[in-house]
Amino acid sequence: MELSHSPFATPVGLQMNSTTPSLLGFVDMEPCMLHLIYNFVKIMRKAMYPVEFCIDLRNEDQNWFRDLSHDPAYAHTVLSTAQAYFDLASSQTFGPTAIVHMNKTMFLLRNKLAETDLVITDATIFTVLALVMVSEALGDHGAAQKHLHGLHELMKLRGGIVGLAHKPLLQIKCCRVDLSLALKTGSQPLFFADHSISWQPYLYNCQKLCTMTPLHTVCDVPDIRLVNVWLDLHELTTAINLSHQTQCKLLSGLFQEALVSVQYRLQHLIYSPDDTQEVLRVAMLAISTTLLLETHDISIKYRHLSEKLRVALRSLERNENDKRLQLTLWLIFVGKLSLLDGPEDSQWLGKKLLETMQSLKMTGWAEIRNTLKSFLWIDGIHDRAGKCFFEAVKGH
Repeated sequence: MELSHSPFATPVGLQMNSTTPSLLGFVDMEPCMLHLIYNFVKIMRKAMYPVEFCIDLRNEDQNWFRDLSHDPAYAHTVLSTAQAYFDLASSQTFGPTAIVHMNKTMFLLRNKLAETDLVITDATIFTVLALVMVSEALGDHGAAQKHLHGLHELMKLRGGIVGLAHKPLLQIKCCRVDLSLALKTGSQPLFFADHSISWQPYLYNCQKLCTMTPLHTVCDVPDIRLVNVWLDLHELTTAINLSHQTQCKLLSGLFQEALVSVQYRLQHLIYSPDDTQEVLRVAMLAISTTLLLETHDISIKYRHLSEKLRVALRSLERNENDKRLQLTLWLIFVGKLSLLDGPEDSQWLGKKLLETMQSLKMTGWAEIRNTLKSFLWIDGIHDRAGKCFFEAVKGH
């Protein structure tokens, strides 16, 4: 395999091309283990960007895997994580090979953390991060949270999450795990506390004259913090739509900014359940979760958020003016295309869609899509699925 033709150039790929795998520095590192790691890295890289079709990954920094050849704990962490992933993918169990590597990882990690002159390397960070990831994948959220708190303490010794700015892939993976686990457990994320967050827009250009949003039409006095998050998310979805139309891919760094700008701030905002702002906050969380985190089995993994979305939809049942009906219409599609995709939810969402369409006197997909586009809508992700949902409901 020529390096220039590789899907991506990694130190693992370089070592796999070598005729002497022992150059890695580990007597127990067999070629099959390298192959396992290589495949896992490709999968993890793809999973980090659910909207990969519009993200430019050609120059993404893969050099943090170079530490594999210098840190045994790091090597066994990658192996145990890879083995655990493929065990779970194939049989939904944690196999004996993965357990062996995980035990060795724990032993080496304890020894490293006991060193008096400990330096918190990127490899050590990934070691603990992988423990969080494996525990989360196994559904052991208690263990995952303990490891995450440990990771948070290590990161504080590095100056916080900003200490990983030179390794954006590792940084964004830490943020994703932090945000994902918070959504699954209903807890607060750790890496950006409320007092350390800037509530000014991250992506939105404040020089623009128009700052009117749907929040201003359905809320009497909208919270400027929520308005700024909406503006940022709108900027991101607009950029994705333009990227999809022009085939010009976005820089991956934009997604790190969006992750901080949107997800962390939304998770720190709190409103009463009957506040329309809570409806919008939950809807934005649903969209950004599918956009920035993951989509596989999302309704099962994020039950807390799914239930909040159901409550948000029901809270709008008593509101009948056009603006709120349009909000209801959008929220129905957000729910169906993100978290509420099961058969039970599909039934009552379909009924609610017909009722809302009738109240708004809408019959065709084009006019419905125009209304949806006035909120937050990603053409390349939502158009086809949204139209299929509309046609299925109309067909019944």
